[in-house]
Amino acid sequence: MLLTTWLRAPSQDLALLRQAYDEVLRPSFLPDELPSWDFLLAGFRSPARQCVGILYDEDPVGVRSVRAVGVTNWRDGRHIGTLSYLATAPAHRGTGLGGTLVAEHAHHWPTLGLGTVLGEVHDPRLHPETADERPMDRLRFYDRHGARLVGVPWIQPALSPDTRRSRGMLLIVLPPVPKAIPAGDLIAWATDYYLEAEGAPATDGDLRALVTRFGGRQSWTPGPVMAFAEVEPLRR
Repeated sequence: MLLTTWLRAPSQDLALLRQAYDEVLRPSFLPDELPSWDFLLAGFRSPARQCVGILYDEDPVGVRSVRAVGVTNWRDGRHIGTLSYLATAPAHRGTGLGGTLVAEHAHHWPTLGLGTVLGEVHDPRLHPETADERPMDRLRFYDRHGARLVGVPWIQPALSPDTRRSRGMLLIVLPPVPKAIPAGDLIAWATDYYLEAEGAPATDGDLRALVTRFGGRQSWTPGPVMAFAEVEPLRR
């Protein structure tokens, strides 16, 4: 029997959270894209806010098997969040569980006060396909499940002192999709994200370049995910 739980604090079910981290998140993301266990726990502490959606199966004797995980992050007072991670356990990929969890998140996010939730994906033009990373498949997955593309490039901040920023990224917006996203909201989101992840405001050119691109218009209307070739990459 498949069940879904929503964790707003690790104390709700620390064992299940750890199982989700070890069995689903760690096998699914590159080292520079997944924070440490301690960093994940820090995401629950104010002013950070975090909600982890875990889809799992429980057998008759109470043994639980995590099938899929989604992690949403935002900050106090903000109505724009990030679907930081969405992954299915390796043995259950291709079974529709990822889409199930996207749909459940779409119903759950408004209860958290979130009106816009962004996701980060690799730009297929800048990240070649490998055995562990299939950027085009990921875009097609989100396209099938109602996501839209924000027409701006993205550089993910370093998630810990021993990781690097992830360049060559795109931004998508998950359902329910707003008609437009104010540029000021994107700028505030990016600034908060860099501050939260790196511990200090970014002082180099990456964040300034992103803010300049985000501020190129008053608002951004999300478009088709598969129109990613229309997004001009960030060149510095």
